[in-house]
Amino acid sequence: MSFQQLRDETRRQLAQEYIREQELSLSQIAYMLGFSDQSNFSRAFKRWTGMAPKEYRG
Repeated sequence: MSFQQLRDETRRQLAQEYIREQELSLSQIAYMLGFSDQSNFSRAFKRWTGMAPKEYRG
């Protein structure tokens, strides 16, 4: 497993956990995970899970 794969997997797991908790905004989650902005985070999350963060949050 490469460093990038490990980083992406860690980010995905944390993102899903943070979104389920519903205490943080999506922009706060993006910042905490090291994304430059919320749109980059949203694209990555959709690539990882097949759905947008807002859809996942429900």
